[in-house]
Amino acid sequence: MTKIHLKNNALSLRKGGYSYTDIQKMTNVSKSTLSKWLSGIEYKPNKIVQNRMVKARYFSSLAKSRIKNESISRASREAKKEITKYSNRELLFVGLGIYMGEGTKTKGVVRISFWSEY
Repeated sequence: MTKIHLKNNALSLRKGGYSYTDIQKMTNVSKSTLSKWLSGIEYKPNKIVQNRMVKARYFSSLAKSRIKNESISRASREAKKEITKYSNRELLFVGLGIYMGEGTKTKGVVRISFWSEY
């Protein structure tokens, strides 16, 4: 296929709502070249691309949720191991100190604010 035919094919695919990745796979033209050719074309994804984007967001949120849950579980296990080293009296005083330094109480709910780099 000639360069003009490739460019015209890429233009029609883009107007049809295909992403650069899809067009690259169909035409075997680099993304940088596609970017030059298609920069003036407004991109409105077609149904195929929209469905793929929805699925990607869904699976991304599942992965992030799984990572967060694993982190919370790991922290909980480690905290349970650590907490057994201290007596109830020591824990009471630590809690009071934290509350006095960074805590608030509203309608019977105790909150402790902290800052973390993690």
